[in-house]
Amino acid sequence: MTWYRDLGGCVLSPELRALWRHQFLNENRPVHAALAADPSVGFVVSGADLGRDTAVLGGGGNLYFDDRIGLFANYDLVINAVEVAHAGRVGVQFVW
Repeated sequence: MTWYRDLGGCVLSPELRALWRHQFLNENRPVHAALAADPSVGFVVSGADLGRDTAVLGGGGNLYFDDRIGLFANYDLVINAVEVAHAGRVGVQFVW
């Protein structure tokens, strides 16, 4: 759902996100690999065990000055049994 608000020449478009991820299969995440120089020698690397359930919560918004120029900002929070991760983005949009 998209909301917007006219601020007298600028348009603000806020956004909220909520996502739940569940790992149904193998949660060990093994990667079978080999080096390009000698593919006959392989090895296995196990990924981090992050548990089966993860919540992703976020929000952000866009501020449009006209049809060609705008600003954006986003923030996401990832939470599971092992870690809490934060990610943010801020930028300027140009359309030509």
